[in-house]
Amino acid sequence: MVFEQKNDLRLKIRLIKALAINRQNKSLDLEKLFGTVNVSNTNLIKIKEQTIKLLKELVKHKIIHNQLETIYKSDRKKQILLESITIFNITRRVKYL
Repeated sequence: MVFEQKNDLRLKIRLIKALAINRQNKSLDLEKLFGTVNVSNTNLIKIKEQTIKLLKELVKHKIIHNQLETIYKSDRKKQILLESITIFNITRRVKYL
């Protein structure tokens, strides 16, 4: 793995932890990820873009399915296809992907 910055490493570790569980449904805890990074908006956008890029790569290699469920802090759930996800879908109100 190649790490461009420490937040890239944090993201990849969170993703590895999410995939390592022995259940069919996997959860990427964005609340914990965003809680550990203290970055400018520009860098936060880069983290979101990297998250989307990594998820698309996992779909490409058939490691995860193309459909994600976003779970908000209010416990509201929303189904979304990865191909239509943008950085605006990944907000601080999202708890899990």
